[in-house]
Amino acid sequence: MFEKLKSGFKGLVTKVTTAELKAENINPILSDFKMSLAENDVAFPVADRICDELEKRLVGVQVKRLEDRKKLIEENLRQVLLEVMLTKNKVEFLKKIEEKRDTGEPFVLLFVG
Repeated sequence: MFEKLKSGFKGLVTKVTTAELKAENINPILSDFKMSLAENDVAFPVADRICDELEKRLVGVQVKRLEDRKKLIEENLRQVLLEVMLTKNKVEFLKKIEEKRDTGEPFVLLFVG
């Protein structure tokens, strides 16, 4: 008998102290962020992928009402950026240089940033 009452109290406390990140709140923000990325010369498919991954990670997450949401967003954004930028393909620079040398062409390597 008291178990139902106890679970009712826990449900009330949970609803009052936590909030769920919902798609209807996050999507307009991610849409603006996607446009901001595109305006700053990030390729649109990459910007789209970043926003899609953020949406997957954030929608439905339960956050305490007084918890710092900024930290949660920054951690997820950092992880998504690392996943997008890291590649599983290894580039064998020395092998590529040797191939170019054999054909007599220069090997061009561009550093940006």
